[in-house]
Amino acid sequence: MASLYRAAAMEALRNGGGDLAVALLVNGVRYCKRGPARRRLMSVSNEFGMIRRASFEEDARHAFFGVQLSRYLARKRTRRIATPAEADMLLQLLLESWQEQRDQVIRADVSATELMEAFGRVRIVFPYVELPPDFRDPMIEVDFDRGERLQPERRCWCGSGLSHFRCHGRIPGAVEQGIGKFWPTNSR
Repeated sequence: MASLYRAAAMEALRNGGGDLAVALLVNGVRYCKRGPARRRLMSVSNEFGMIRRASFEEDARHAFFGVQLSRYLARKRTRRIATPAEADMLLQLLLESWQEQRDQVIRADVSATELMEAFGRVRIVFPYVELPPDFRDPMIEVDFDRGERLQPERRCWCGSGLSHFRCHGRIPGAVEQGIGKFWPTNSR
């Protein structure tokens, strides 16, 4: 089964579907913890569990977009972007917000974990009814077997051997979310 995921991921990489390729490789590693799928995943993914970009700033920008887009889609009933106009509006809002946040969060000494915490604190006012500002995201990832909150650096609870950020805690890419074909990263 892992070889099928790896073959599909290689095809996605050849066709420019990097985020989808990472999702396929993660699923392949869940079936076979060692081997070519894992080596390929580690070579093409970054600390955020997304396809590796040319620079850390690009990696961080795509992670920021992924976090904010996930937040937007989670509040929509359809969980997908409906029109090109909506996609353009979202892109504009995300770019403006990124420009405001970039200099504050991108530093040489910052880790992926710290960036994820900073990205989670950013609240973009999307053009729909917002929840009250004191509302917190209801999703808290917990390892019930150990009775503790999942930390991004720890190994994933599913037994894949990957860190939580590269497996079930990874950020779905914009392509995965935009077409409505992302897999919940926090479900068992």
